[in-house]
Amino acid sequence: MRKLILASASPRRREILSSAGFVFDVIPSRKEEEKRGNTPEEIVMHLAEDKAMDVAQQTEKNALVLGADTIVVCEGEIMGKPKDPADAARMLLKLQGRVHQVYTGVAMAERRFGEIRISSFCQKTSVFVYPMSEEEIREYIASGEPMDKAGAYGIQGAFSMYIEKIEGDYLNVVGLPLSRLCRELKKLGVIPGRPCRAVIFDLDGTLADTLVSIAHSTNRSLARLGYPALPVEDYRYYAGDGAKELLKRALRASGDEACENLKRIEPIYAEIFETDCMYQVHPFEGIVETLKELKARGIRLAVLSNKPDARTRDVIASLFGEGLFDYVQGQTDEIRRKPSPDGALKIAEVFGVRPEECMYCGDTNTDMKTGTAAGMYTVGVLWGFRDREELVENGAMELAERPQQLLELL
Repeated sequence: MRKLILASASPRRREILSSAGFVFDVIPSRKEEEKRGNTPEEIVMHLAEDKAMDVAQQTEKNALVLGADTIVVCEGEIMGKPKDPADAARMLLKLQGRVHQVYTGVAMAERRFGEIRISSFCQKTSVFVYPMSEEEIREYIASGEPMDKAGAYGIQGAFSMYIEKIEGDYLNVVGLPLSRLCRELKKLGVIPGRPCRAVIFDLDGTLADTLVSIAHSTNRSLARLGYPALPVEDYRYYAGDGAKELLKRALRASGDEACENLKRIEPIYAEIFETDCMYQVHPFEGIVETLKELKARGIRLAVLSNKPDARTRDVIASLFGEGLFDYVQGQTDEIRRKPSPDGALKIAEVFGVRPEECMYCGDTNTDMKTGTAAGMYTVGVLWGFRDREELVENGAMELAERPQQLLELL
């Protein structure tokens, strides 16, 4: 769902990512290396960050750029790639018969919400090398293997016969600590070999503009109890958490701070909403076309709403007909209301897909909490009830300003 770009020309790093099932592009950084920092960890993370940032500044939105750099440290000397065979011989002479440390810095840069954000980590592995003769060193240098590798050796090649043991991650010495990297990437919504297979939509404020309808039914209910109508725009902040919460917020706004009239207004609202749930309701512009394109791409579609289940199904059938959505789930006694992830996880189970293969789209803080709690790629939509700040603060991994942008985020 989020494009991964490797900012490195290293064939070893490409092989490690490919073997793990990642789908990615390669755009090597051309930034000249500049060592900064006081410790090996700081130096190698700065180098990785520079590479990732360099490529991230050239890439499009929704791409995550992976930069990496590896250094070898032996008795306080930081060893990069050898400048020539003589430098390689010097490094190998120093390494043989000793233990040294390999540090790989990894940086992940992503363009989100108008800026590039970067995070990084460092992994260390200790490597013990058997003593080597001068002839063995000359033969190894003559093979050409040491010349493009930090510390003048490759642990996965001919030099492996001189490795006594390692303490730590083997792939870290090769150039990319895969297990740690996978855990970090998963937090950012990048899963190896798992494209988007399903999209789950909130209903009110995401698929359908129901603001006038919600205000109409609630204001009519309030009027039965002698309260004045509340402004339609205020309902952007009352809706989103089910009918009971909607009515509580409306009562408080009307002066009933303790919601003493909640039990009186609930059956009134249910009666009115039963007949008026489609009052001035319509799909947002571009939604239908986007849904059809998703369907054409073989992606399964679902709706998850805090609206009562029967009403949710009625609204979807009325607005979109039969067959466009593969599954529709409204509020029931068996499934906890959002922001519980129960409904989203049930949909993934019904579809036979993993949560990380799903995109969850919604327009409120409740939706962002639901998607992230379910472990799904959570997208906040800006054409709905709430604003950018609320969505970002509550876990949106990406924002879409119009429905067609969802296609670009797959």
